[in-house]
Amino acid sequence: MGRVKNSDVTKTWRVFKSIAALLLGRYRINRICGLTWASRPLPLPRDVIMREIDDLASMDGVSPLFRERSWYRGNDAHGFGLFQNEELVCLCWFWGSRRFNDSLLWTLRENEAFLMDLLTAPEFRGRNFAPLLISLASKEMQRLGHSALYSSVWYTNRASLRAFEKAGWRQICVVAEINPLSITRPIRFIW
Repeated sequence: MGRVKNSDVTKTWRVFKSIAALLLGRYRINRICGLTWASRPLPLPRDVIMREIDDLASMDGVSPLFRERSWYRGNDAHGFGLFQNEELVCLCWFWGSRRFNDSLLWTLRENEAFLMDLLTAPEFRGRNFAPLLISLASKEMQRLGHSALYSSVWYTNRASLRAFEKAGWRQICVVAEINPLSITRPIRFIW
């Protein structure tokens, strides 16, 4: 009996994924994390500050990586940036209930918000800036009157899950959505 080659396994896996994609259609599996009470913010290092962000385009010295996130701003949106020595190192955007519109993923009530985007500059990753920004921005959102905060994390994104956990957020559920044979309305499962 011959050995199974790595390339044979890879080809078999690709065929399996193609068949699954045809049968299940587009899919997404997200872990929903939430914060419904005021957690104690993480300590802020001496050379780091958080500021509310409105317009990245008008800010000097902002990386194109962050400028591309400008589309998150607008009505019922709140942006926050973490700066180290005046350099933007981490950015997040929350959308309130009037802006967030993805009822298959999650439904927001009045005074709730969804953390839509979180990005740390690649050269600053691994320094706990993401959990620090989540923590500080969450506290500010609660100060602004939001009673509960939520976010979704792709089910295999362990780094993001750890960042939310360090910031005091907890996984609430897992939401899976499939669209078998491209039917009109996707099917949703919640665990």
